[in-house]
Amino acid sequence: MENIEYIIQVMVIGFSGVMAILFVLYGILIIFSRIFNHKEKNNTLEIPDQRLIAAITAAVYQYLLTNNNYIVPGDVSIAVQPSRNTGSSRWQLMGRKMLLDSKLELTNIRRKKHHESI
Repeated sequence: MENIEYIIQVMVIGFSGVMAILFVLYGILIIFSRIFNHKEKNNTLEIPDQRLIAAITAAVYQYLLTNNNYIVPGDVSIAVQPSRNTGSSRWQLMGRKMLLDSKLELTNIRRKKHHESI
């Protein structure tokens, strides 16, 4: 019976010692995290103009379609204009726009959660 009491006493003291050391290490990690990863709290995520996004997307798409050996002499300019006669109804266009907007919003929320910047 004396051995069981001794074993339980050693187990409780050892467990509490390990937990105390882990708590101190966690506190040190928090302190170092605040010292070395100090960021501005008012870091707002700016959403670029949708026409700029469309122009970049069009440029990347055009680059992927062309042969890699093709070199354009001079500057390349891309004009973004609304398309006419898309064959889609206004409901489809509004739904597509809402889906793209919600996807962008979810991406921004995910980036804010992980403290990522663009």
